[in-house]
Amino acid sequence: MKELKSFELCCAYLGIEPFLPDVSQLSDDFAKALVSNYKLWVIAKAWNKKDGFAPDYDNWNQPKYYPYFYKRPSGFAFGRSAYDRTFAVAGSGSRLSFKTPARAKDFGEMFIDLHNDVLLINIK
Repeated sequence: MKELKSFELCCAYLGIEPFLPDVSQLSDDFAKALVSNYKLWVIAKAWNKKDGFAPDYDNWNQPKYYPYFYKRPSGFAFGRSAYDRTFAVAGSGSRLSFKTPARAKDFGEMFIDLHNDVLLINIK
């Protein structure tokens, strides 16, 4: 989705201001994860709106795809898109579900840095 390739462009598409949640009271690692998660939610909402897709977890017949990642010694990488229609716990929740496996793959690969912020703890 080349025209919606950033948080700011997705905010503009949705008609919302690109403000970030106030996380000033949190430690840096929690703050970064929450802000990145919010950005992913906004981007996914814009992409799904562009695709005319609304994930409906009350509809078990509606396919929903989400990015799936592997953590390897060489780093964190997009692994594949996954599909699940039998459980609401599909590994990502409905906010990060997409209409097609290709869309889930693009989302996982394009925003790998944001996913890293959300899914990994930076231990030093």
